[in-house]
Amino acid sequence: MKFPGLKLDLSIRSQHCLKLAKDHAKQNGRSTVTTADLLFGLMKIGQGMHWLAFEENKINTEELFTDTKALTSDLQIDETAEYSSDLINVFKTAERYSNRRNKTLGISTGHLLVALMHSDVSGLLEKYGLTDQEKIASQVERFLNEPWQTRFSPLRLVIDPGSAPPEVIAGILSDISTLYRLKKGSGITFEVQGVYSLNEVLW
Repeated sequence: MKFPGLKLDLSIRSQHCLKLAKDHAKQNGRSTVTTADLLFGLMKIGQGMHWLAFEENKINTEELFTDTKALTSDLQIDETAEYSSDLINVFKTAERYSNRRNKTLGISTGHLLVALMHSDVSGLLEKYGLTDQEKIASQVERFLNEPWQTRFSPLRLVIDPGSAPPEVIAGILSDISTLYRLKKGSGITFEVQGVYSLNEVLW
């Protein structure tokens, strides 16, 4: 991902957030993407390291999203570049935080949130108690270093194979694992815990 003077290693989810930010700026008649648009993208995507920080700090995400949309709809900007100077600084800050201990993981949505806390949208984030940049940065590092199993509930499947051969069932499980990896950042290791008839399953 190239910015003026930067070559950023954004995580897949961060890239998605930036795309949402670009689309949002365009929908509001602006050619320049701002920090407010990036915050909108973070709120819109609704998942990621930043969302875990919201949950841990008991942030009212619905109200924050409403305020973010209001901020971006009223935004006036004089810049004509593709990205505002404040947004470029945010990505520089996010890169510094991501390079601390997780260089191979890229810039996560959590790093973007930390950087936004010292930007021109910091006032809005402060309204919701997001004031301690180092605290949130430490939380994000902890989230990134935790096994995914400690953050997400186990996925339980009940499969009625019918007359399907084993390779078809294996293909279905593989597809589910791929989908889960796209959503959660990790694949699934399947373990057979028992075989039951459907009338023994409690729904």
